[in-house]
Amino acid sequence: MPQKPGSVYIEDGCTISGYVAEIARLHGEVRFTYRPLAQLERVTTQKKMSEVSAAQGEKIAAETMRRRLVDWDVTNNGRDVPIETAEILRLQPMLYQKMYLIVFGQIPCDVDPNESPEDCNVSAEVQVQQIFDESSLVAVVSGNSEGQSG
Repeated sequence: MPQKPGSVYIEDGCTISGYVAEIARLHGEVRFTYRPLAQLERVTTQKKMSEVSAAQGEKIAAETMRRRLVDWDVTNNGRDVPIETAEILRLQPMLYQKMYLIVFGQIPCDVDPNESPEDCNVSAEVQVQQIFDESSLVAVVSGNSEGQSG
């Protein structure tokens, strides 16, 4: 069942449309549908990731994303790329990190230019903040963001 981004409650089995905007000379835009992680699965997965090597942690993250991604429009040389763990790990790194943060419920997706304004509940202030937060994605993913409890 489709659910709007920004809902305060995660319905069991709900799906959310996601969008990551193109970053020129880095990666193209991606549209995808995913099932958001509830809090218990998110913290359990992140705990598992913290207890293994960096490579193993990324495999755990990618496997979790594989289970949560319903569809996407990722292509390579004109062919659809299947949603598989190995393929997720081949995404351009900043795209991978942003999709990880979206699926894990840590940041909102970008505003899709194909959405009508009434479908989008993200304020202009949030959109501006997203632009500034793009530079700190690596810190958030690596757990080096300020103010993190631990």
